[in-house]
Amino acid sequence: MSVALGLVTLSVGADEATRAKAREAWIERIKGELTLSEQQVTDIRTILETEKPAEVAGEERRQRSKEAIDKIDAVLTPEQRTRWAQMREKRRQGKGATTTPEASPAPTPQP
Repeated sequence: MSVALGLVTLSVGADEATRAKAREAWIERIKGELTLSEQQVTDIRTILETEKPAEVAGEERRQRSKEAIDKIDAVLTPEQRTRWAQMREKRRQGKGATTTPEASPAPTPQP
């Protein structure tokens, strides 16, 4: 599953087990970086499992990714939202102007 907002990006052809493993790795990474509660982790996991932007392409994929970002934003605290936006922006700048945060892999932890 290609995951929104600078999350792990996998090819559309990846099998579900690979997508699930990548999704869980990304969730664990942001759990630590954003200090997510268990309820937030559960909510984000549900959002990612239901949005599945990898199953579509082009504009529809971008739209689904944006929707996932908006839903994840809604479960974050204001401080977490700010940090997450900074992480996405840093990732976007590191990948160049043509890469959107929705299509970028998850950022690496800050020291």
